Amino acid sequence: MDFTKNHFDIDFFSILHGEVHIFGTLWKDCEDIHEVTYKFAIVPIFEFVRKYKESGMDYVNDLLGGVQQYESDNLTEEDAEDIFNHYYNGVSPEGELDYSEIAINTPEGNYFTSNI
Repeated sequence: MDFTKNHFDIDFFSILHGEVHIFGTLWKDCEDIHEVTYKFAIVPIFEFVRKYKESGMDYVNDLLGGVQQYESDNLTEEDAEDIFNHYYNGVSPEGELDYSEIAINTPEGNYFTSNI
């Protein structure tokens, strides 16, 4: 991941026990790097797939806008790289998976998606 770019927007999520858990976002707009953590952004995978097909990123944005959020800002590029590499209890995500690629039979795991 290149954390020196002027803009990036990365969501961290897991698929576990038939649910999509969106845990956080790491994003940069010009010079400031931010980390947002979401509380209880959990949806059954069949519901996520259906609603994402209907509304795309509007669905995800509405979902995240409706849960409690905690934001840290003014992170360094080194902080962002460390967060990315150790987000899931000390390990990095298993791979990149776009929200549009999530299906009912997507394997369980820890993923990230780039929203830009």
